[in-house]
Amino acid sequence: MMAARIGKPITILTALLLLATLTASTTVALFAAATVTVSVDKPSYLPGQTLEVSGTVSPVTAGQDVAIIVTSPTGEIKAVAQATPGADGRYSKAVMAFAPTDPSGAWVVKASYQGIVASASFTYTGVPPRTSISLKVDVSTGRLYFTNETADIYVLTSYDGNPLDANVTAQLYASGKVSALALSKVGTGLYMASYKPAADAKAGTYTVVANATVLTAKYSGSGIGMSSFELSQGMASLNTALNSVKSSVGDVKKDTASILGKFPITIDLSPMWAAVVLSLIAAIAAIYSTITVQRKIAG
Repeated sequence: MMAARIGKPITILTALLLLATLTASTTVALFAAATVTVSVDKPSYLPGQTLEVSGTVSPVTAGQDVAIIVTSPTGEIKAVAQATPGADGRYSKAVMAFAPTDPSGAWVVKASYQGIVASASFTYTGVPPRTSISLKVDVSTGRLYFTNETADIYVLTSYDGNPLDANVTAQLYASGKVSALALSKVGTGLYMASYKPAADAKAGTYTVVANATVLTAKYSGSGIGMSSFELSQGMASLNTALNSVKSSVGDVKKDTASILGKFPITIDLSPMWAAVVLSLIAAIAAIYSTITVQRKIAG
């Protein structure tokens, strides 16, 4: 009876050991059979583009997701995501959008499923950092225009002594009013506008202010420039003043003749005396005309 009792425990122990061995073998077989693949939708990316990760797993286990990790060239983890595989084992996930500040170079994406890891690589080309600059803006207007003339206005934008294209706007300030000037490009960094004064434009100082900004892959900056010119009433006003002077000179001649006619004595109007009288009249007329012209121009 002792042998029988001993024999029974040995049989049970053997069975338990056999079951444990079979379970372990089955588990190892299951894990060994699991596979995972990973790929990306582009071989290389640019700023603003989205990284799409896809792949397959096998076998599919309910409740098990694929873990996705994206690493930059510097070793920094830039994105972590999960994707649920379908019944056919396929998965897909939009993981991240690239920013201009992300480092350029070779990136790596890894997919992990039930302890199995697969990886894929791709490249990213970011935007080089822009240099912040102070844009130089030179405005040339000339100094004096008459109301019947057209003012040519030039704006030059440059940096470090070299012309640089920019977005330029210009405004004209005069008599408390502001008006926009239409600029056209003449050359690299050079722009021009024409201003034709209205017939009733007031004389005075006209000021042009130009604002410029630049935003390229290399530069980012802005600047402002200013210049002024004088607007005169023009030659028409001067002609009016000269006509007035001529009329005044004629009046002087008449007044002189009237004065001479009132003298009670007879004046010898020989050629010599006539020349003297005419010289005096011319001198008086010249002085009067000079004073009158100055007053007319001064307004």
